Amino acid sequence: MEAASKSVAMVPTPMNDVAKQALAIAEANVKASFEHARKLMQAKDIAEVMQLQTEFLRGQFGVATEQFKQMTGGATTSAKDVLKDKPESI
Repeated sequence: MEAASKSVAMVPTPMNDVAKQALAIAEANVKASFEHARKLMQAKDIAEVMQLQTEFLRGQFGVATEQFKQMTGGATTSAKDVLKDKPESI
């Protein structure tokens, strides 16, 4: 993740914000996946595995929906910023 953060710093601004947001989302998803895997390894039986899996997938669906909203809102804002700063052609 550190290498990705350094790469993002080289991207010109307004897209820099979108790239940072995408990187934060990816990091959160990786952390959630590792936490889920840890819980699965500690499950006592298949019923608990199924319960954990169901909870994780429901939660991730909600998270993915929110992340999509964040990314589309951020991309729209960045696009507007680029167009605002671009000189009009005649």
